[in-house]
Amino acid sequence: IIYHTTDFGLNWTDETPSGTALPGFPSLYSVMFGGGVWVACGDASTTLLRSGGVWSRMSAPSFNQFEIFKDLTVIDGNNFVISGTDPQTSRPRIYRTTNAGVRWISIGPASVPSGITDFPSNYFFNTTVGWIGTNLNYLGATINSGNSWKQFQVAGMPSPSELHQMDFADPLNGWAVGGDPAINEAWIIRYFGVPPKADISLSQKAAVFPDVMCD
Repeated sequence: IIYHTTDFGLNWTDETPSGTALPGFPSLYSVMFGGGVWVACGDASTTLLRSGGVWSRMSAPSFNQFEIFKDLTVIDGNNFVISGTDPQTSRPRIYRTTNAGVRWISIGPASVPSGITDFPSNYFFNTTVGWIGTNLNYLGATINSGNSWKQFQVAGMPSPSELHQMDFADPLNGWAVGGDPAINEAWIIRYFGVPPKADISLSQKAAVFPDVMCD
């Protein structure tokens, strides 16, 4: 189900696509606006694009129609990232498109720790820098569009419960939430980035000093 409001939530319009567009009416997990378009994702490898006031189905990221996409980032009108799981193989999935869903490519890490079956959350600042999250035992960060990932783990909190959502104020400050009602657990974690110090240069530069003369 998709609802749309134009008056700060006073009234809502049902924009759920018809059964012709979405056979079986799969569940939708996430929706986001960016670059002038709306994008939604969910069960049955469903990816939707709203353009010109009409929702339409984008091409499936893979031939596996059982994949479930739980989160997405709309970077601009052409670049989207979706993530989730393949319940048949118990493997996490993350895809990126650079042409508004015409074609998708897998950008997942080459390997993940045993037991990681899902990427329920992702957050991308731009087309190169982004995060994926599973639980407190695995968060991944990329600075090259997903070509490689650096693994992070929250020390002292080895909870296996799912990371549900993450958000960032800027690349150096972010939060993530998660938990599991079955074990009466909920948590919030915060990420503190460390910027380069002002007196440390990351590139070579020739320095020219004036002559020093002594009387």
